[in-house]
Order: sequence, then structure tokens, then C-alpha cells
Amino acid sequence: MELAVLSAEIEQLRDRTGLLKFASHPGWMRVAYPVYETEKVAVPFAPIV
Repeated sequence: MELAVLSAEIEQLRDRTGLLKFASHPGWMRVAYPVYETEKVAVPFAPIV
């Protein structure tokens, strides 16, 4: 029998968090992704009118 994650658990995750499962690892892991500020490399697209 394999444990599963309920859809209600996924819907209630906070922003930038998730669940990770590797095929070689028997369990699920909770993960969080940090926000990185990046430098501006180009101006936003503005169509020519």
C-alpha cells in the first residue's frame, strides 16, 4: 500500500510551497521555494501604435 496526498491538502498549500515525491524515495516531502529578486535586463514589451 502506498500513502497518498489528499486533494484538499494540495488546495490548502501556502504560496511557493509544494509536495515532492521521488520514485526512489518512499515518502512525500514538503518543499518551499524562496523568492529571488532579479535585476532588470530589458524594458517591458510595449507595442508600437
